[in-house]
Amino acid sequence: MDCEKYRFQDYLQGIEFVRRIAAISENANHQPFISIDYKLITVKLSSWRAKGLTKLDFDLTKQYDEVYEQMKQGGGNDGTSHSTHHRRSTGNRV
Repeated sequence: MDCEKYRFQDYLQGIEFVRRIAAISENANHQPFISIDYKLITVKLSSWRAKGLTKLDFDLTKQYDEVYEQMKQGGGNDGTSHSTHHRRSTGNRV
């Protein structure tokens, strides 16, 4: 299982991130486990049929990272800079 953690300046920025990656996931018909812990969003991906990670899991993780970077560069819907965000990855892979 791939487990990525994304830290935000405030709760609503994290919620906006979840909204954006949920749309990406829905389009791919491959939904992750998402945990919201105040300003920390944890995303876990796995392909149960493959009993592990597939190319789709890695592709989605890359897209989530791109969304995070866009928000970090000021791509939030409120027009503010998100330059103090920190991305943390546990890198847990089975």
